[in-house]
Amino acid sequence: MMSLYRIRHPECCQCAGTRRPFFEGWFFKAEDASGHHVLSLIPGISRQEKGTPIQPFIQGIVEDRSFFIPFEPDTFSYSQRPFGIAIGPNHFSLTEMHLELSGPISLTGTLGFSGCIPLQTSPLSPGIMGPLSYLPFMECRHGLLCLDADVTGALSLDGHELPFDKGRAYMEKDWGHSFPPSYLWVQSNRFSQEGVSLVCAAAAIPYLGRHFTGIFAVLHTPARQYRIATYRGGRLMDLQQTRKGVCLHMASPRYRLSVTAQAAPGVMLKAPAKGDMSRTITESLRAVTHVALTDPRGRVLFQDTGRNTGLEICEPLPHPL
Repeated sequence: MMSLYRIRHPECCQCAGTRRPFFEGWFFKAEDASGHHVLSLIPGISRQEKGTPIQPFIQGIVEDRSFFIPFEPDTFSYSQRPFGIAIGPNHFSLTEMHLELSGPISLTGTLGFSGCIPLQTSPLSPGIMGPLSYLPFMECRHGLLCLDADVTGALSLDGHELPFDKGRAYMEKDWGHSFPPSYLWVQSNRFSQEGVSLVCAAAAIPYLGRHFTGIFAVLHTPARQYRIATYRGGRLMDLQQTRKGVCLHMASPRYRLSVTAQAAPGVMLKAPAKGDMSRTITESLRAVTHVALTDPRGRVLFQDTGRNTGLEICEPLPHPL
């Protein structure tokens, strides 16, 4: 049974108490003030078979190389109020990340997060999935935890200091038992205009033996927060992969969104399939994204270029509606 508190607070450990196959992963992206250093970290847990111990892990991308570190089951712990998780000596919350990683990579230090910009929600739309947040039996659920935040602190990578003071951060998460079979994900909060963040996605969503194309896009600016989503009448009008990247067009009764992402070399990450972290996906943190938002009459509401864009393209891409 889904907890109302956890539905309204997606950062919480959603799989607490379940013994079924599942996965849950928290995504933290941080970059320094200059944009030279950018990293993503995904602490998570998974279970392949019912009743078996959980498998905690931390994976990520640092300086354009990826890593995956498994941990023993008893190293994972969590707090719901306030939210926080720990995997061994590593701690993660919405205000801080403390790392003591060793093995394939040595990454240590503490980053602080402040001024977090949340997704605007309501009782009917408690998260980015809108009313679908209350729908049972979904294979994968998504939560936006922080659209943009200030970063302080520094990390040490293999003995080299990476300063992050006055940098930017972004946080989201996924949970369930499998990633969608095909999807596109684009995220950037480094635009020429300060205080701007974009995240958008399109996916083939399995549900009760059928599939439908689901979309969402959130563009946060200092003036307001825009959203396009399937549950708000949004449609994926066009989605094409090119030699240089991908182009997508979304439309809703109020907005038209065009996103052109120029891909950069990516690295491999593990992803869940029926609770087992056996699938592989490719993610880049260095894509460049051109964004244009207009109203139905063509009046430009926003136009800019985002850098250090997170980009995942899982083929075959979802079909436009």
